[in-house]
Amino acid sequence: MNKIAIIVTNKSLLSNYIFKYKLVSDDDSRDIYTNVYNNRKIIAMKCDTGKTSTASATQYLIDKYNVDAVINAGVAVGISKVVKLFDIVIGDVIYYDDLKYNFNISNTLINISKKVIELMDLNYYFNKIASGDKIIDKLNIKNDLSLKYDVAAIDLECASIAHTCKMNNVLFLPVKIIGETLNDKEENEESLIFKVSEVSSLIMDSIFDYFISQNNQDRIYLKIPEFDELDYYKEILADEKTMSYNSGYDLNLDGYDYESGCIKSFDVDKWYKKITTDKNRYFAYIIDSISNSPVGYVTFHLDEKTLKHRLGIVVNYSYRNRGYATKALKKICDIAFLKYGVNSLVVNIPYHMNYALKLAKKGGFIDTNNDYFVNKFGKRERCIVLELNKIDYID
Repeated sequence: MNKIAIIVTNKSLLSNYIFKYKLVSDDDSRDIYTNVYNNRKIIAMKCDTGKTSTASATQYLIDKYNVDAVINAGVAVGISKVVKLFDIVIGDVIYYDDLKYNFNISNTLINISKKVIELMDLNYYFNKIASGDKIIDKLNIKNDLSLKYDVAAIDLECASIAHTCKMNNVLFLPVKIIGETLNDKEENEESLIFKVSEVSSLIMDSIFDYFISQNNQDRIYLKIPEFDELDYYKEILADEKTMSYNSGYDLNLDGYDYESGCIKSFDVDKWYKKITTDKNRYFAYIIDSISNSPVGYVTFHLDEKTLKHRLGIVVNYSYRNRGYATKALKKICDIAFLKYGVNSLVVNIPYHMNYALKLAKKGGFIDTNNDYFVNKFGKRERCIVLELNKIDYID
């Protein structure tokens, strides 16, 4: 699930997001509010102004929520002669007030913003924004920034948030409304807050749409096979290179070959009825969306002993090390938690299977410290049990 955070320094602006997205408090130590809205995770946070405060707050938010993008919405001071009150400025380059460091904003987010804002009845600019702790009330610095460096607006927090996001490889977009210029100041804060809230919300929705479209265009998709499409499953179970991970164990499975790990025969009718009627069981092919052909399969089922759902991913030997398993893991977790309502998924992985362990941990699975030993070709082998809970996955 994609996650976008909105960072503000204004309490009223935070309240607008809380109301619009039905956000609820999620952190007693900070002003952080969250909700899953239309299957989209939104986090809104108010922090204090100043470089240190905003940088530390941004890092805290990124560490806790592992967000995909951060939007900084708020009010800025316009210093360009063409910028007027109520104009929207979206920063494409962000400067610290000393101009020694700058941060370029993602072209992807800039282009998404343009498509949104061009449809709205307002004046807008995509231009440079500078920020720091001392520049707001110094007219000479304002003029210097505007004339020499083509800076359109200044604020107190933008650069430190951009800097922190860059260090964490997180997308960042500043959306500012002009509440003060060199000659004027808007006293109606409510109108400013309403407008920037409206614009930033529409942009955020479009960023979510972009993320979803990218997910839908992934290299793979999952497909529950029809009965007449099971030949591939039979082939992969009989492929010795693919099933070698399974060899040498004392498995009580029909058709299991101890030496190769293959399943050479099984009751297809009984198996297919089970995966299509048992609500606690899921099976699907991993389909390459370009070739439209299967490259492996994913499955989960309820373990009657532990009463937890066990997850399995098998990629055909010829298609390994191409990222299929990583993409399949994300999709199967979405299906298990968001569609089937599974409370947790468990994987049992032999200690020597480093790639599988790395994949599971990258996907959020946590070592339960319930290791156990099995025999593989008569030798004791350690297995690690990892688990991912629904609440942790959605958060």
